[in-house]
Amino acid sequence: LVGINYRDTRNELRGCINDVNNTKVFLMERFGFQESDICMLTEDEREINWPWKNRIIQGFAWLLKDAKEGDHLFIQYSGHGSQ
Repeated sequence: LVGINYRDTRNELRGCINDVNNTKVFLMERFGFQESDICMLTEDEREINWPWKNRIIQGFAWLLKDAKEGDHLFIQYSGHGSQ
């Protein structure tokens, strides 16, 4: 789950971290995911763990490394987007 508010920038958002926090609770309560099943990337972490490009790529690798047929994988990005 990736939530980026772009803190202290002119493009700052206000609800993206809240979005992924709410999704985490939903996944755990509704679908029985364990906290250890969920990778959170937000600016609430130490800056070294913020959701920079490389950390997001690492998150994809973490998600896929033990995936097998029949698994349910969920990805959420909440933040600005561009092409």
